[in-house]
Amino acid sequence: MKTRSYESLLIVVGVAAVLLMIVIQLVHPIMLFPSRGYSYQGYYQVPARPSITPPPKLAFKILSLAKALQSGEHINKSLLRSLLRIYLETNTTPLIIGNEVVFIFYDEMVEELYGRYYPTPTYLYGSWQTARNGLPEEMISVGEGFWILYKAFPRNALFQYYYKYKSGITNDPYNPLEIIVRNYMGAVVKESLLVMPGHVLPSWFYVPSSVPRGTLYYYYLKDDTGRVHRVTLYKPPSNRKPDRIIYFINGDKYLYSVEANRILDYLITMEIIPPAYAVFIHPSTTTLKGNPILMEKFLTSRVIPYIESKLGLENPERIIAGAGTGGATALITMLKHPYMFKTVILQAPILNYYEENITRLIKQIPTLRGTTIYITLSKYDYKKINNTTITITDKLEALGAKIIIKNTPIGPGTALYRETLGYILTILLLEKP
Repeated sequence: MKTRSYESLLIVVGVAAVLLMIVIQLVHPIMLFPSRGYSYQGYYQVPARPSITPPPKLAFKILSLAKALQSGEHINKSLLRSLLRIYLETNTTPLIIGNEVVFIFYDEMVEELYGRYYPTPTYLYGSWQTARNGLPEEMISVGEGFWILYKAFPRNALFQYYYKYKSGITNDPYNPLEIIVRNYMGAVVKESLLVMPGHVLPSWFYVPSSVPRGTLYYYYLKDDTGRVHRVTLYKPPSNRKPDRIIYFINGDKYLYSVEANRILDYLITMEIIPPAYAVFIHPSTTTLKGNPILMEKFLTSRVIPYIESKLGLENPERIIAGAGTGGATALITMLKHPYMFKTVILQAPILNYYEENITRLIKQIPTLRGTTIYITLSKYDYKKINNTTITITDKLEALGAKIIIKNTPIGPGTALYRETLGYILTILLLEKP
């Protein structure tokens, strides 16, 4: 009897606790137990460099055979396989000479039947393919699990790529340069980086682990429909109280893929920029994520008042940033509240879906003097997207906004956001003498 009474008591207590949480949620915009300070370790590490430079004869011979094979010539594949085995023992991939690149993929799980190999096609996906509708390129089988693809690129380009083969999808196992394209619920998806000889990665691209980390605080706020969304507040590793705050629309992308917090850690610690707070918005529903109007209302009516009152800020300098469709949300928010945001960061923005709405808002604003809009575009993005952005920025400039456009030789994606964000923050937040 005592055991049953004890179990019944536990059930009653549990039900009461759940009901209490529900009642609190109905009457209060903040969930219980916002997190204490959390130091996010991050996934980007300074990569190991190849310890041995490939002999010129070996590299040029592989390049020569790969070019010949790509052009349809008959070559000695057995020789090429032997050279590739020697190359992969001590070197990283892809093989780059000047502006020429040989992608090398080795499938250890290749199937053999009656002494012959029957390879399943292997494909290369790269961010340079976006402008051609993302069509993959089929690699050429050299036999015994080896696949290659020869291509030429501009010497100053930066791309991300991955392989698709019969066992699934993978980044380049012989390339130490990685980029995070998705990090959700602990599932990290990585791609590899192709860095051409004329492109130098900035110092903040791979932040050393020795750089102090800022502190993250998690809060949960309701939108107008009653749905709860997570908001992450970043406090920099500095004793100085910031008077600037950056609102990132694409919270998941900027915090877990771009790792904007670690870029800020580096720039602030190195005293390249003054300290700044950052806020990352993580929509829990696609309704909020895909609707700039709902996101704008959530940001201006819920997030900003709560966060800034918690920090004790009164009318700080606000910066709003967005990538892709988040760029459209950032721009629409600024246009509806030009007095709140004097600086906007748009990274490879996708504005063509909202061009009519943006144009209507522009017509309602008398002036944008004192507003700075920094835009990064990829030369390899869809022409329609870039052309729409240029058309809209011309209208913004006519209202007096200061427009800074950087057309980069970087393929669209996380690599573009991560590299150019550091440059943007350096320009926008650099302390004036």
